[in-house]
Amino acid sequence: MKFKDFFNEDYTVNWDSIQKLHWFEKLKTTPQSSVWHKEGDVFIHTQNVVSELGVILNDNGVKCGSDEWLICMVAAICHDLGKADTTKWSDEKNDYTTKNHGVAGERITRNILFDEDIVLREKVCYMVRHHMTLHHVLDKDEEAYPRLIKLSHGIVPIRYMLYLNKADSFGSKNDIETREFIETKYNKIVSMCAVLNCYDAPYALVNKSDLIRKFIGYEGTPNKNNNFCVYILCGFPGCGKTTYIKEELSDKKVISRDIIRCELGIGGATKENDKKVVGTKEEEDKVSEIFDKMMMDCCYNKESFVLDNTNLKYQYRKEYLKKIMKFNPLVKIIYIEAPHYIFTCKQRRAGQIPKFVFDRMDNNFDFPQLYECNELVIYKQHIDGEDQIVKFSSDFSPKNVKLEQKILNDLRITKGAMILDGYECYDSCIKYMDELIKKYVG
Repeated sequence: MKFKDFFNEDYTVNWDSIQKLHWFEKLKTTPQSSVWHKEGDVFIHTQNVVSELGVILNDNGVKCGSDEWLICMVAAICHDLGKADTTKWSDEKNDYTTKNHGVAGERITRNILFDEDIVLREKVCYMVRHHMTLHHVLDKDEEAYPRLIKLSHGIVPIRYMLYLNKADSFGSKNDIETREFIETKYNKIVSMCAVLNCYDAPYALVNKSDLIRKFIGYEGTPNKNNNFCVYILCGFPGCGKTTYIKEELSDKKVISRDIIRCELGIGGATKENDKKVVGTKEEEDKVSEIFDKMMMDCCYNKESFVLDNTNLKYQYRKEYLKKIMKFNPLVKIIYIEAPHYIFTCKQRRAGQIPKFVFDRMDNNFDFPQLYECNELVIYKQHIDGEDQIVKFSSDFSPKNVKLEQKILNDLRITKGAMILDGYECYDSCIKYMDELIKKYVG
């Protein structure tokens, strides 16, 4: 599906079609907390939130049908999809609970919208995953500003998250939070964002590497300079990570558990047959020992390297970061996605990896976030048309890598032609081109 499938031609929400989708159909029978959600089931709540958000976006001058409007509205439509799978009765609380429904909802949303432009899709997924953060951001005074700083380093502005948060609160009927209370809380968070200058941009008064260290809980003293780079590949088996390395990172040392298994001959795997295997516990412990030594040797030698594993769960990426961040490398996470998401991967690895393994990976997948790295690169393969490569670093506007490369080539060609033609009067233009080329290359 794509965003447009949720709306009629006039951009009204097509609830008739939405409610027939099994993900949303389940919400009609999913109960909610009798304390916080007296409006009824999750589907009724979702409709309320979308209606409230439409008013909020209009009041804030967000143009109907714009990318910003679509991202926020689709996030509202999908924000509680995870409740169908996570709603449990708690005898202790004598009420329903929905622990981690944002995480579950993110994964469902990604599967529903895998046909959509990957950047637009992931912005919605980010909002779904983190939509509860602002509900609790003021719970502990000492954690409020750090939470806002971390949230500001997502791939959408906090402004989007605030719109959704306010609509989510307005769309819930309870005897605790009046509209006046919600407005007061909303305005307080906006004021805090103004202090941090992170309402429309990431909090800037922090070194990105320091932010990563804070995220993983590393408290040691790091090296002063970013003298090397660690490239963390992320993607399902068969997505194209190996091909990407050959085409884009061929000059870098590659550290891979698969390669180590081949070198050890585990399960009959060799470099020639590239057999995908998993060894015994003892064999895997040996693989881990070699893997960690290779990684640490590179760090001590300040040698850039590639971590070529699936790296689908944030806890695995976090463990790597805990080991390497004292060396203060630049960290780049490269997420690679095959056409049609993991369906293509299943076909490419048919006979090698069982379907249930892919399903388990999908159910535990944590999309990489900007607060885990200095730069996030998203590479989406397409069967029809050109592959999409974008990168996020210090702002919410992804840079089109292929467009950058074209601009650089055009600049170089134009500069060369001007020099050959002897246009000395254009020395300042040539100098400006040099500055642009250095800026983009850097």
